Amino acid sequence: MLPMGMRSKRENRDLESLVQVRLVNNLWYSIEGEQRFSIFHVIFLRENDKLVRDLKHLGWSGDSLYKEARKIMSAIYQHIVYTEYVPAIIGYEAILRFGLKSTRDGHNTMYNPKIDATTSNVFATAAIRFAHSNLDTFENDIFQGFSPETFQNYSNIVTNTPSSYTFFTRFQTKTDRFITDFIRNKVWESEPKNSVDTMSFDIQRGRDHGLPSYNRWREYCGLRPILHFGKGIMGFGDHTLGAIKALSSVYRHPEDIDLMSGAMAERPVSGGIVGPTFACLLGQQFALFKTGDRFFYENDFYQTGFTKGQLREIKKQSLSSVMCRHVNVPAVPQNAFISPKAGEPLVPCMTFPKLDLREWVLHG
Repeated sequence: MLPMGMRSKRENRDLESLVQVRLVNNLWYSIEGEQRFSIFHVIFLRENDKLVRDLKHLGWSGDSLYKEARKIMSAIYQHIVYTEYVPAIIGYEAILRFGLKSTRDGHNTMYNPKIDATTSNVFATAAIRFAHSNLDTFENDIFQGFSPETFQNYSNIVTNTPSSYTFFTRFQTKTDRFITDFIRNKVWESEPKNSVDTMSFDIQRGRDHGLPSYNRWREYCGLRPILHFGKGIMGFGDHTLGAIKALSSVYRHPEDIDLMSGAMAERPVSGGIVGPTFACLLGQQFALFKTGDRFFYENDFYQTGFTKGQLREIKKQSLSSVMCRHVNVPAVPQNAFISPKAGEPLVPCMTFPKLDLREWVLHG
């Protein structure tokens, strides 16, 4: 994708429909959410467009060109999710527990036609909402060299501005019971003090969807229920004293605690950023997505899968390698989901393997 001035009028209209913005309380916001979300949309769109161009040079054409590019793009995305994103969220122990570990090379067919891969109510309504705790304030971006006009400038999303580089240079906020003031009090603020409290909205959504209490989900995950506001036997073993005090100030009894409130207040599991309850619910759902998907990228099926050589190339890819191809930065972390430690150098983009499409050359 090119900057706005270098694109046709039709392309500009298409881009505007992708990243529409609106003025809210004198600040411009992307209608679909953060501008940073739009950057990811554009990066993966660029990757797909590059795949189409490269496959076309290898002899692919027509509908098969479109389908193969989509197939490869989906596989790269799945590989990033299952080898980088999910492990960083739920930790290695949960990865092993739910059979989510991918092989370094070759196929790993785990498809079961009897598995229902439907997204569960609890996953969509609560568990995946853990990320609302990670959201920082947009104002930080504005104060660190951005201006309100930035959100009106569509081209900033498709050009290589510092917006993209903040993914690698800034730490996200911790996943815990503490939510930034902006997320609680200023999201979609149409006028002063008229906004959406995202976390209150999440808690109420769980009630609207009929989610059982926090204790019921602990039992569902094989964790013991909590019977009193204390640290002793049958008390809070996965929470700090501060979290226990906060929960007891709002709820009369542990049985009354909403899933979102209880799970977000848990200490994170080893190697992850969520507590044991959400690690369970997230891990279980991603396992269903994997085993219930006939088109999962590791499946060894002749018509829908990849050859060993093709799969080898896909498994060389990472979010860092994709970002390097489409964002003008010289170096990135080895794992884009994990911030490098103090003093740890970034990895030069030239060292990341490119996707070698010679495995897709058409013969005959």
